[in-house]
Amino acid sequence: MKIRFTIFKANCLEGMSAVEFDQEDNSIYGFFEMQFNGHREGEYFDFPVSDDYLGGEDLGYWFESLLEILYLFQNEKTNYATIRVIECPDRWIEIKKISDKVCLNVAIAKDQGNVPITTRLCDAIYEPPLNTIEDYDSFYREIIGSVTKYLSKVKTLNPDLTKTREFICLSNYLRDLEHK
Repeated sequence: MKIRFTIFKANCLEGMSAVEFDQEDNSIYGFFEMQFNGHREGEYFDFPVSDDYLGGEDLGYWFESLLEILYLFQNEKTNYATIRVIECPDRWIEIKKISDKVCLNVAIAKDQGNVPITTRLCDAIYEPPLNTIEDYDSFYREIIGSVTKYLSKVKTLNPDLTKTREFICLSNYLRDLEHK
């Protein structure tokens, strides 16, 4: 698995205080893409995109979801999790931990609203079933490395943003995962 991301409108974040960020319930948006078994989920461009481009992903949502999955897997609370693809409410990434491997699939299933990440999908359709098997350690390292890179970019952009709820939440997940 490979994760790629970029941050949008970095100049707007440079002068923002942590209090402003949290009070306005801001998120950091950008491109986010997960690649597995030749499949790409999300959107990422290897070239500059104009400022008037509409779209983007809530990067905090993706990184927090992936860290939560690692945390649950690491603490043996579950071996199954899903992430709802934000721009497609009936599209999910399904992740199953099987011993020292993970199986990734993209599923189409009815949006069940705001449900826990461990809720099993009902009547899921896999078109096509990817059944991508990844080594758990490399899956783990890719997520940890990507989140670390993201937090480093945010800190470089604006050190005050390290005091935001999002930054602290992601940092706490990293710390907890490092101690396991």
